[in-house]
Amino acid sequence: MAVVGAVAAPPAGARARHGCTGGRAPRGADAPDLATLARLWRLAEAPTVDVVRGLPALLEHPDPEVVTAAEEFAGTASGPVLSMLWGRHAFTPRIRELLLDNPLPLPDDAVNVAWSVWLYTPDRRVWEKIDGRTATHAERRVSHIVLGLATPAETWAAALSGGTSDVVVAHAMTICRDRGYAPDDPLERAALFVLTGQAARYRELDPESVLLTHAYQRAPQRLRRRLRASMSELEGIDLVGVVCGDGRRAMTETERDYLVRGLTSRRAWEELWRLVLHLPLAQAIPVARMFDGWRPAESRDRALFDCLLSVQERDLRRLSTQAQALFERPPHLLRKAIPKYLDRADPVMIDLLRARLAHRNGDAAS
Repeated sequence: MAVVGAVAAPPAGARARHGCTGGRAPRGADAPDLATLARLWRLAEAPTVDVVRGLPALLEHPDPEVVTAAEEFAGTASGPVLSMLWGRHAFTPRIRELLLDNPLPLPDDAVNVAWSVWLYTPDRRVWEKIDGRTATHAERRVSHIVLGLATPAETWAAALSGGTSDVVVAHAMTICRDRGYAPDDPLERAALFVLTGQAARYRELDPESVLLTHAYQRAPQRLRRRLRASMSELEGIDLVGVVCGDGRRAMTETERDYLVRGLTSRRAWEELWRLVLHLPLAQAIPVARMFDGWRPAESRDRALFDCLLSVQERDLRRLSTQAQALFERPPHLLRKAIPKYLDRADPVMIDLLRARLAHRNGDAAS
């Protein structure tokens, strides 16, 4: 029996060309395969499940007539067949495009999978097919957030979540900004104002970037990435202080590159020098070469800066890991380490240690 609503009748010329009479396809051992039925424009006569399952192969068939019939099947499907196609092939790009070309509305029982697709690949046409309907299962909470139906707390929690997808966060941030949503917690409040670009509200709340520093340091990696992107758009934020914090958390390579790139592009040399003082020796030396003629104003800063600047590439390669680790020691341990190096043929490291100690203690190393 033909499946009602599975595919629109082909053009009359196509039926005549293929000699299709519209009768039932034979069953059992004599039943034609799907490709044969496609050539005859009789896919509607095959079991629906078989056609839905075999559609990807039909679309890759070398015979263009088979491909055209398969495209017609998806592009004109309706009722349960359309639901089955969405359920099985929504994540298959080529079939999804055919379903999006289908003029019929998205079936209600396909809304959940459409939400999953949209979250995976935010497609405007998928969004239009969803047409403001909420998901009912796994994506229910997310759909409420994106559509602006969630509570203020749910919305700002999504904006501040490190586990939420970027597309959901973008919608949540827009809703928070437009509706004035903000959490009571001052750290979360500062972070949200930065994420949503509310510069005036942020500066009033956190003029010294203290709250933002604590919020950034305790944030998960994905939220820190979003905060870095947003901080670059606002003036008056202590980027070095926020990203470096109190030094307890090791700065990542991505964070270091973010600061170096941002500060050099703005020619913010004093801030870049502050960053250098937070970096391990092997990283501080290359960054010290980026100052384009600028030097620190304080004498002890200049002494350390000049030492870093004078290190040649061959010197850097020669310095051992142990020697570089000494550079990061606290002042009282660093002072004890210097005499051990006085008799070694490594004057570069001795000068660096002395300059580092003088900078940290504010006096000359002896």
